[in-house]
Amino acid sequence: MNRLRRHATVLLLVFVAVVPQMVRAQARRPITETDLFKFVWAADPQISPSGSQVAFVRVNVNEDKDRYETQIFVVAADGSTPPRPLTSGRNDRAPRW
Repeated sequence: MNRLRRHATVLLLVFVAVVPQMVRAQARRPITETDLFKFVWAADPQISPSGSQVAFVRVNVNEDKDRYETQIFVVAADGSTPPRPLTSGRNDRAPRW
């Protein structure tokens, strides 16, 4: 159960670190299809063997190229530092330790 709780905490920290601008209060309106191009999300989180870091895939939409772009980021598991890019490609995925 402790491991499950740690995974859930790490996922929450990664989500909050990657998508802070989505939380800003704005006038209420329906989501439009162009709003979807602004979404950025985290996928495939992988906790390091020591439990001190989490590698994850940052996914965003490139509207001009009509595709998803992915990059691997790493963040401290305790949330003490902001996520930083680990790779610089546009199609990087499946981080593993």
